[in-house]
Amino acid sequence: MPERKRGYGGLMARALTTSNRKLGWVLDGPAIDLQEWAVDAGERSQVVDQGLYTKNALTILINLSTDHEILHFLVTDNAFIESLLSRITNPKEPTANLIAMLLANLAKSDDLVKRILSLNRSTALDAGLRSKGAMDQLMDCFVMGAEGRWNKDADFDYLAWVFADVAKHLEGRKYFVTKQAYDDVVPIAKLVVFTEHKSDVRRKGVASTIK
Repeated sequence: MPERKRGYGGLMARALTTSNRKLGWVLDGPAIDLQEWAVDAGERSQVVDQGLYTKNALTILINLSTDHEILHFLVTDNAFIESLLSRITNPKEPTANLIAMLLANLAKSDDLVKRILSLNRSTALDAGLRSKGAMDQLMDCFVMGAEGRWNKDADFDYLAWVFADVAKHLEGRKYFVTKQAYDDVVPIAKLVVFTEHKSDVRRKGVASTIK
C-alpha cells in the first residue's frame, strides 16, 4: 500500500480524481481509498490550483467532510489545515468562501476547534493581519468580509458557523468574552452588530454563537 501523501495539493488532487469517478467509491466505504489518498498528487499538483478545478475539488471536499471518517482524516492532517488557513487569510484567494464552508464542516471536530484556538500563525501578518492567533485572524476576515474590505471575492459568511462550534467549548466561550491584546476589543462585541445582517448565513451563525 503506498504511503499517504498529505497536504492541500494531495487532498485536492484526490478530490478531483474522486470527482471523475462520480463519487462511486464513497458507497463502498471511504477507508480503502483513504489509504491511497493521493497516489497521483504529484502529476496533478499544478492543475488543482487553477480556477474551476480548485472550486470543484473544494466543493467535493465540503460534501465529503460530512462523513465522520473523512472528517477525522482531514482535521488530523496538519499540513492541510495550515494550507486552508493560509489560503483563507490571503486577501487575493478567489476560493475563500468555499474554504470558509469547508472549515464550517471541519469545525464539527473538537480537534480542529482546539487547534484553531491554540494556533499562532506569523505568516498571515505578512498579508496585513495584526494578530498571530488563528482565531483572531478568522475573526478579522469575517468582520472585514461583511463590507468586502479584506478580499473582494469573499464575504466569509460561513465562518459564523465555525464560531458557533467554537462557542460550544469552554475555551471558545472564554475567547469570545476576553479582551484581545492586539486590538483591545472583546470578540463577541464584533459579532453582535451582525445579528440583523441581511445574510441569513451570517446572521443565523452569529446568533448561534451568541446564545
